[in-house]
Amino acid sequence: MNTPFDELLPGLNHKKYDIAMNNFSKTKARSIDYAASDSYAKAAFSIVAKKGSNLKADIDSMNGRKVAIKKGASAERVAKSFPGSIIVEYPENASALHAVETGEADYAICGNLTTAYYMTHSDSDKCLEVVGHSERQDDLVVYAEKGNEELIKKFNVALSDYKKSGEYKRLIKFYFGDIEKQS
Repeated sequence: MNTPFDELLPGLNHKKYDIAMNNFSKTKARSIDYAASDSYAKAAFSIVAKKGSNLKADIDSMNGRKVAIKKGASAERVAKSFPGSIIVEYPENASALHAVETGEADYAICGNLTTAYYMTHSDSDKCLEVVGHSERQDDLVVYAEKGNEELIKKFNVALSDYKKSGEYKRLIKFYFGDIEKQS
């Protein structure tokens, strides 16, 4: 079921879903309220600008510039580390990245996996480039309602089996392309 990001965790509370997965960083606050899986990936945040803009991902360059982020995402923490930047929120990462393509924003800050997917499955790699990354890497996890640890245990077993089979690496390559190329 495709659901807006900011409705996923509340949906667990209202028993609309058994599990929520959408590049959720594992945080202490979320772990108090939800059962978390093992990490399925490590993610940093990519800082994206228009190709050929010569923009850099540093405090001086980003000062006074529009930075597009997905509303409610952890990218806000990264954007706020550049004081003086003007944070503009969008309903989804694709909208934030598109804002850079159209010149509506100077930068976008999105998870590196999301950025890699967007650039691998669109023509955006022709007009966008990754100009930097956040230093912090987050563990990405799946959440379930607190008390549903049995479901999380089953997910963890399936994830482990999937990684051992080699299918996990094949899917990463298919969906995200050569992530190293995006770095």
